[in-house]
Amino acid sequence: MTTHEWMERTPDGQRYYRADRFAKRWRIITTLKHEEHWQEMNPVPMETLQELRTIVWNKYQRKRLGYTVIEEVDGMIAAAAESGFYIPPSPGKDEKLGALATNKINFFKSGSK
Repeated sequence: MTTHEWMERTPDGQRYYRADRFAKRWRIITTLKHEEHWQEMNPVPMETLQELRTIVWNKYQRKRLGYTVIEEVDGMIAAAAESGFYIPPSPGKDEKLGALATNKINFFKSGSK
């Protein structure tokens, strides 16, 4: 899992953002400094995606990330271009992960080693 964090000053106070990438899925959460709980951003505004791209681009330039991460964020921005918001896919709709899990179950049921 990779995590990218940044903050910005708003009239309400300091707002913190965290973008987590795990298994090619992104989750972006936010909170204000004085709040206890983080809230998931769904849909994600275009401004937040552009700030995330700046963060990951800077890490790419310092050779801390691969270019595929930049391509993923660019894909999210392209998906949000028309509406101004990116709606992350639901976790249960990924066919590849479902097929992989089914193959593992069948493998262990068959008793193969």
